[in-house]
Amino acid sequence: MADIGRGERPAAKAGGEGIAGGPEAGKGPVLAAGGFPATASADGDRSTGPAADGDCPAQPCRQSKPGTGDILPPERAAGSLPGSSGPAAVPRRDFLWTAALAWSGIALAAAGAITAAVRFLFPRFSGRGNREFSAGDISDSDIAPGSVVEKHARDRGVFLVRLREDGEDKLVALSAVCTHLGCRVSWVSTEGIFRCPCHGSVFLPDGRNASGPAPRSLERFAICVGADGRIMVDTSRVFRVETGGWRRRESYVPMS
Repeated sequence: MADIGRGERPAAKAGGEGIAGGPEAGKGPVLAAGGFPATASADGDRSTGPAADGDCPAQPCRQSKPGTGDILPPERAAGSLPGSSGPAAVPRRDFLWTAALAWSGIALAAAGAITAAVRFLFPRFSGRGNREFSAGDISDSDIAPGSVVEKHARDRGVFLVRLREDGEDKLVALSAVCTHLGCRVSWVSTEGIFRCPCHGSVFLPDGRNASGPAPRSLERFAICVGADGRIMVDTSRVFRVETGGWRRRESYVPMS
């Protein structure tokens, strides 16, 4: 009674052992009934039950990573535990495989685009076949004055053109290959010109360059008439107007 009168509180008993002042004093937090930490009230009393919602400590709970002793931050702990609903990490192997597929697709698309661009900028016509071939008979009715024979243009790359040049009636074998980037030119009969469908170069019926990016006129090939009246064209022998080749006798057949 003398101790109580001096304002000291008697130690609470639990199971015959003192909690506050008994043998276990100073060895850890004071536990109330049920194993919950005792919380202090405003006047210093400790509660005997679990802390209320508002009394939860401000420091969030921390969990250990399964299988290790490492402590994970609260924001990662939920996603790392088995059966949790948090975001799961992507395995490294799956990530590398996905990245490889993505880069392969990009590389294939880039290669296709580059190929298409090169074919557009540098188209090549390679339809001449054998260098020497028979282009028909000199008596064919389609070889009329001022005519352009197109039947050998696609497979041989040659137009037969009958024209009047330097006061002579001539038959020439004109190349169907544009001198710009090698496209096959087309004969536009309604306009009386050869036109390159790729980049717009225009050539006159005799093959001279009229406009467009082509740097020079069309080439002519060696042409002759055999004893049997067959027209023979040799695409291995080329004549250019810029070097005076169109005046050479091998570059045309006189028709009069």
